[in-house]
Amino acid sequence: VPPASRHRLVFGRYRMPAVVAATLLLVGVLTVGAALAGSGPGGAFYAARLWVEEQTLPADANARATAQMARLDARLGEAAAAAETGNGAAVTAALEAYRAAADAALSGAGADPRRREHLAAQLGRHVAVLDTLVPRVPDRASEAIQAAVDRTEDRIQEILALPPDANPG
Repeated sequence: VPPASRHRLVFGRYRMPAVVAATLLLVGVLTVGAALAGSGPGGAFYAARLWVEEQTLPADANARATAQMARLDARLGEAAAAAETGNGAAVTAALEAYRAAADAALSGAGADPRRREHLAAQLGRHVAVLDTLVPRVPDRASEAIQAAVDRTEDRIQEILALPPDANPG
């Protein structure tokens, strides 16, 4: 058998299984991506989605701080959406994720006074939003919201108390 025919024979024999394998891999990746993207607070893939978000934060300090602010807004939005539906477990999960994101944002603000001031201002706005959620949720979620308000106010005070060259992280 000539070399060109052998080449077609080998690749021809494996072409269909390779196409099937590539298709299955693509479907699997898309399915996992969709599951992660659609997993809300308290959902089966919520922790995995948060982990992926954290692992894909930018390395540049300013871009990372901006991304962390966006994550805080997203967690607050999730808590508000869960409160609207009366899903206390989802509110609690979103607020736990919010707490972790706030801790990371505070640590990431480092010694940069502009980042710290911006974070303190954003957290202050979040306290106002959290306060509006308290009367709209079940008692357990209400307790979680009040705890989030208290922690957020503590973070604001911590930020404001830091000297200009301090690094909380």
